[in-house]
Amino acid sequence: MLIKSGLLVVALAMLGRLEAADRALIKPGDSWSYFKGTVAPSVNWPAVLFDDSAWPSGPAGFSIGFGNYDEATTLPDMPGNYVSVFLRRKFVVAQLDDVVWPVLRIDYDDGFVAYLNGVEIARRGLPGNVGSSVLFNTPASPHSRGVGEEIDLRAWRSLFHEGTNVLALQVHNAQVGDATWAVVPALLAGITRGPFLQSTSTNRTLVVWKTAIPADTKVEFGLTPQLGTVVFDAAPTTNHVVELTGLLADTPYFYQVSSAAAGETT
Repeated sequence: MLIKSGLLVVALAMLGRLEAADRALIKPGDSWSYFKGTVAPSVNWPAVLFDDSAWPSGPAGFSIGFGNYDEATTLPDMPGNYVSVFLRRKFVVAQLDDVVWPVLRIDYDDGFVAYLNGVEIARRGLPGNVGSSVLFNTPASPHSRGVGEEIDLRAWRSLFHEGTNVLALQVHNAQVGDATWAVVPALLAGITRGPFLQSTSTNRTLVVWKTAIPADTKVEFGLTPQLGTVVFDAAPTTNHVVELTGLLADTPYFYQVSSAAAGETT
């Protein structure tokens, strides 16, 4: 990763745990299968083994379009025709140890129910108790898009399994004529934001990342993959900021970040 400052360059290369921690299980832009809620889908539509090969697909996010939350996949026929869209995204977990502090990040308008491997894990703006079905033509309580919500899924970690998993979303509009429906989902397995390099000059840079729960802060860096220098702060925080100083301009550095809490490390 090259960070330029004036005519000089500080080069920082990522390796090891950083790559594992920052890997999203599902990220914006990934392709999802979807079903327009003109009728109810099959009752087992959120399950891993459900065959969605007949469903169309498109990259996330999703919106109606018309200049309202224009996203990668638009459904301009939604107003006046259907109030819900059902979405499925399969993903692979290579090792369960990679799923640390899982988080569903979702920006939405207006309401949704989320399922992991067929089990409800979150509900917003739609009636009913956890696990109860929501009819395809049920309007949601109004909710505008914003910066997105990060939903802690640690209580549902036992639902993940090695191999193929599926995240399913049932996303509803506030009314059938509303033209502002949208959803942008992501599923994260470790660090929820970053790491990023910021405020880089000829001899310093900031390494910034965010975790789902308060954890300690650790950056290891050096001129070789063996690293050698450690910056550590034991104070628990969700927003991690580390300043690396004394760097040589136009010189490659290797670094990795990690955070630990309650005996777990990401």
